[in-house]
Amino acid sequence: MITEDQTAVIDFLSSPSAYGGASVEKIDTHTAVVFLSGSCALKLKRAVRFDYLDFSTVARRKEMCEAEVRLNRPAAPSIYRDVTAVTREMDGSLAVNGNGVPVEWLVRMNRFNEEYLFDRLAERRQLERAVMAPLASAIARFHATTDHRFDHGGHVGMQWVIDGNEAGFKEFGTSVFDPETRNRVTRPPRLN
Repeated sequence: MITEDQTAVIDFLSSPSAYGGASVEKIDTHTAVVFLSGSCALKLKRAVRFDYLDFSTVARRKEMCEAEVRLNRPAAPSIYRDVTAVTREMDGSLAVNGNGVPVEWLVRMNRFNEEYLFDRLAERRQLERAVMAPLASAIARFHATTDHRFDHGGHVGMQWVIDGNEAGFKEFGTSVFDPETRNRVTRPPRLN
């Protein structure tokens, strides 16, 4: 569920003027909008609340931006930089990391070459098993060092994810998937 109107901030961050006139590319997801300009990537968390996440307030989005940087920087130190504000300046304009009052928060990252994303390598038939096995091991080692949660796992946790996906597709997915695909994705064999 959308909890706040972020149109003004999204429009500002979509404008080259936010980046000193440089071009900007926008990538939309259901929980974030990423703005790519030059060597910089800015990630805005959408003002949404779902069963599995809460980005419903500016304060909560700041907290989640800080958590994202804290959790992901150890695995990707060359990408994750910091958290920065979108500010409302004295003249009413918006600025990235300006002197005004913070109205929104962003994860600031260094942009990377998207041609090396695994999906793109796979499309070009350049994704080799010799790369995947060490990556899988690195991911497993990383997850082994994290705190374990037992309140959302196992059979009950998987059912919770499936039910949440189904609810999300009903609310937001009508323009993403046709009804047959939506039913196939959200109605796998039930776990109970």
